[in-house]
Amino acid sequence: MPVTTTRRWVRRILRGEPTAVEGRHLADRRTDDVVVEQPLSLALQTPQGAQVLVTTMRTPGHDLELAAGWLVSETGMRDRHQITAMGLFTANRDDELAVDTVRIALGDQTPAPAARGFVTTSSCGVCSAANLPGFHHHDLPGQTPMFSVTSGSLFAVVHQLTQQQPVFQRTGGVHAAALATSDGTVLMAREDIGRHNAADKVVGWALLEDRLPLTDHLLVMSSRISYEIVQKALQAGCAGIVAVSAASSLAIDVAREHGLFLAGMVRPDTANVYSREDLLVTQ
Repeated sequence: MPVTTTRRWVRRILRGEPTAVEGRHLADRRTDDVVVEQPLSLALQTPQGAQVLVTTMRTPGHDLELAAGWLVSETGMRDRHQITAMGLFTANRDDELAVDTVRIALGDQTPAPAARGFVTTSSCGVCSAANLPGFHHHDLPGQTPMFSVTSGSLFAVVHQLTQQQPVFQRTGGVHAAALATSDGTVLMAREDIGRHNAADKVVGWALLEDRLPLTDHLLVMSSRISYEIVQKALQAGCAGIVAVSAASSLAIDVAREHGLFLAGMVRPDTANVYSREDLLVTQ
């Protein structure tokens, strides 16, 4: 089983508590659960050897899904059979700086993604992309003519997502993504220190389960909605995104351009709809 959490010592303080008492700080030290952050390299296997495409900081677990979802975002992959082989090679755990690697072999007719120049951090999935203009390309109908989202389903999917975050409940240090139907049913959820990794794990699960495109499905995020999250949803053919946090200006603009339903700042009784409000049915 992947190790997703570990423990580190902390000093717990209270507001207004005296801190100058000699020896007191030693008694206030305790261990606390923290999320594991480790590098993962995605490498393309070729007859000449393995070429590293990108190294990302992630929380271990569902690494093959992460790799598959990254391929969807980078190449527009739709068919899992375009991946002829994929495996996780685990680094020596005695070396904390060692890098786990997912090696990927693609079919002869499958375009290979371009290699990135440096490490992608846990905060940004497109930081090392060479070119943002045209980075998003969308040729999938995300919604069928009868698709709609009820206001009740917005609140339901976010509530369900909060119930499926065991690592967050222990550490408070990860994002979560989920796949849901428009009636408010969450099908699956994944956690990761990087919001883009969490989204990739969800999309990768869909690819490996032969569920792409995700027409009439919602990508649910615990994080803010940035451009990269919209781009991943479009590449997967999602109908929309629902998130706990807010959306950026570029995320809203791209969602509106492509007709993606977009809602954020979802709280128990309020939400903001940024794009395709015509798809919302209040109840």
